[in-house]
Amino acid sequence: MAKYDVTVDTRDMANKIDTVSNKVSGVTTAVVAMEAAVIAAERDATNKLCKRLNKGFFSLVASQIEQKNATALSAVNAYFSELEEQGGALLDLKKRMDDDFVILTGRYSKLFRGLDTALHNRIHELDKPVIRFCEQDITDTLNRVYYQIASVPVNQTESLSTSQAIAAAHVKHNAQALIAQMTNFLTTCKQQSAKMQKSS
Repeated sequence: MAKYDVTVDTRDMANKIDTVSNKVSGVTTAVVAMEAAVIAAERDATNKLCKRLNKGFFSLVASQIEQKNATALSAVNAYFSELEEQGGALLDLKKRMDDDFVILTGRYSKLFRGLDTALHNRIHELDKPVIRFCEQDITDTLNRVYYQIASVPVNQTESLSTSQAIAAAHVKHNAQALIAQMTNFLTTCKQQSAKMQKSS
């Protein structure tokens, strides 16, 4: 058999492999950079989206709160206006009641003064008989005292026992008269009381 010596030059292929390896390394680096860029872009987009969502949510909540505040403020203003009207009406009513009170006070004061005067005159008329009786009784009592004093014997020639007996007799007589007068007075008072009850 014949032998052939074949020489294969692999340097070009080795050079190409080195070039391909460098290209693959460059592609790997580019992929890693692109991945990092994509992640950063996605992170930025996510942050922007979250910020916009937060801003929109807070704007919505703030808008709802402002609407509720405006509604509550409108209701408070309306209620305050109603309270002011009612306060004015109450002040007018108080003024009218004060005026009516002054008028009624004057009217009834005059009426009661007339009633007091009439009752005073009536009581005075009812008390006239009692007053006259008391005046007469006082006069009689004073006269009896004067008579008793005048009747006491002052003659020194009479004995003391006789003077005491006469004085005791006078006192007894006056006491009986006084009891009779008191009886008459109580009877008259009872009659006057019955008349007053009938007249009332």
